[in-house]
Amino acid sequence: MTIKHSLFFWLLLFAADALLTGSSANAQVVNIESERLKADSNGVYGSLGGDFELTSNTKTVVVFDATAQLEYKQDSNLYLLLGNYGFVSGDKEAFANNAFIHLRYNRKITTLLRWEVFTQLQFNEVSKINLRYLLGTGPRFKLVDKEKLKIYAASLAMFEYEEDDTTENAFHRDVRSSSYLTFTFVPIQNLRIISTTYYQPLYNELSDFRLMNQESVEISISGRFKLEPAFNYLFDSRPVSGVPKVNYSFKMGLEYHFN
Repeated sequence: MTIKHSLFFWLLLFAADALLTGSSANAQVVNIESERLKADSNGVYGSLGGDFELTSNTKTVVVFDATAQLEYKQDSNLYLLLGNYGFVSGDKEAFANNAFIHLRYNRKITTLLRWEVFTQLQFNEVSKINLRYLLGTGPRFKLVDKEKLKIYAASLAMFEYEEDDTTENAFHRDVRSSSYLTFTFVPIQNLRIISTTYYQPLYNELSDFRLMNQESVEISISGRFKLEPAFNYLFDSRPVSGVPKVNYSFKMGLEYHFN
């Protein structure tokens, strides 16, 4: 193993350890597309981001969200590690606590075709998910590759294991399709607009599906800092008992990028 590979391996272990002690996502479906870094040359790339809010009135409310990411590119191979942790609490009572860690490998086959393999671990108290484990693979297609516009589509198959926070403590083992379509538009140099839609039905029961859309904007405010407002919409046709079918959120984040 070369020094470069050893460095990236230990960075992965460090990030995984830090993120597994508290990492998370606000939605049940994690959008990886908005988090991909533009790695044009070989090397290690990364970003750190988050937002924090403290409000004091009749109650003191704390809102916190943090994200960390590492990418390693070597010729036709791309490795991505992403983790997130978030919580909302008031008067020492936690209202929401959620986390995820995601590892993905992307192999360039041709100019238009990539092959992806991924795994993911997450929990989400709001959605009553004690544990969700994913393992998937499939092709990713480059549909449009222009200077100002890039469009990708993918159709992956994934195994899903889920434990619900219900009185029955139910668990599920399913195989789902995980297809997505993503647009990246760069109207000016320091602005990126990203739109991504995921569709995740069960193969053996298409009426059981999730549909997620994220609209995000990436604004460069200095050499390494970026402002990232994002809107998320999620529809789950069969959520855990007591959880609404429709969830949406708006976030304003700040990220620091390094390489």
